[in-house]
Amino acid sequence: MVRKDLLSSLFFIFLSIFICWQSLDLGFGRLSKPGPGFFSFLSSLGLGFLAIIIFFKSRLAKVLREEISGERIPWKPLVITFGSLVGFTFFINTLGFNLSTFLLMGIILWAVGKRSWALSVMVSLSITFGSYILFGLILQTQLPEGPFGFFGF
Repeated sequence: MVRKDLLSSLFFIFLSIFICWQSLDLGFGRLSKPGPGFFSFLSSLGLGFLAIIIFFKSRLAKVLREEISGERIPWKPLVITFGSLVGFTFFINTLGFNLSTFLLMGIILWAVGKRSWALSVMVSLSITFGSYILFGLILQTQLPEGPFGFFGF
C-alpha cells in the first residue's frame, strides 16, 4: 500500500507540473478576467499539493507501519462511538439538539475517553453551550428544541 501511494503520488506530481505548464501556454489572464488556462492552472496546483501530501505521508507510513503492525484494534471504543453517533442521529429530533449533544459528548468522554463523571459533565456542558452559541445564536440555525423547551435541559 505504501509503495502504491508513493508511485501514484509521484505520477500525480508530474501530471500536475505538466498541466501547469500547459495551462500557462493557454494564458492565465487576470483575476478580474481569467484566461482559458486559469482554472486548469489552479486545479493542477491543488492536485500537486495533495499529491505532495500523499507522497510525504507514504514516506512516514513506512516507518510507522513497523511500529503499529503488532497492535490490536480496540473494537470497544469504536463500537461505543459509532453507537453514540447513531443514537444522536435518531434522538436529536425527539430530545432536542442540546440534550442530545450533551449525552453524546458525555458518553464519548466517559466511556471512550475514560474521564471521570465530573469532568465528562463539565466538558459536555461546555461543548453543548458552545455549540448552541455558535449554531443557535451566531449562525442563527434552527436547532431541534425537543420536549423540554428551548434549552432541552
